Amino acid sequence: ADPKQAHDVVLIAPQLKPMFDGAQHQALLISPYFVPGEKGVTYLSALAKRGVTVKVLTNALASTDEPEVHAGYSRYRIPLLEAGVELFELRPIPGRPPSDAHGTSSGESLHAKSMIIDGRMVFVGSMNLDPRSRTINTEMGVVVDCPELAAVLSKYFDSATAPENAFHVVLQKPDGSSSAKPVLRWIAVDKGKPVMFEHDPETSEWKRMKISLMRVLPIEGML
Repeated sequence: ADPKQAHDVVLIAPQLKPMFDGAQHQALLISPYFVPGEKGVTYLSALAKRGVTVKVLTNALASTDEPEVHAGYSRYRIPLLEAGVELFELRPIPGRPPSDAHGTSSGESLHAKSMIIDGRMVFVGSMNLDPRSRTINTEMGVVVDCPELAAVLSKYFDSATAPENAFHVVLQKPDGSSSAKPVLRWIAVDKGKPVMFEHDPETSEWKRMKISLMRVLPIEGML
């Protein structure tokens, strides 16, 4: 074997692009750590603009075990929502305290990574949709054309994003004003009743303040 070829790096993200380029109807993304960056926002916005329903499931601040990554993700919520991308954030498992872990699995976070295109093409692997997974980490995964597997994963996505299990992040005009700038809201169901939050749910003011501070740090390429 050619020693040079043995050391060639094959990145997963470019291998997935043709699958997304071919999307016609729907793209479901499950990524515990989701930091799309400006290019990712532009790409997903373009998919939504041409009529593809784009839905993303990631961890809520209350359930993530990597607050720094959530800080990187949070700056892109508004532009994604403005473009028509739907965002869902997995809620903490009831009965377990919110995690303050850094780099360790809390047992309550989302860990699955998969993508389903048009109910047919499926990616399952280790790669999150973040800069570290795209360019730094060693990742692996498979792409298959399998409607049966796509159906199973789509059913999981629907269950995981149900209002009992995830917060649906939306943009709303505050106080019903038609002129004010839209703000983020988190919609869910608790004990059978609809609820809405005006900030990252089930988190302390101190934790939200730390995320705000992390958001301005120039660390996105390492997330």
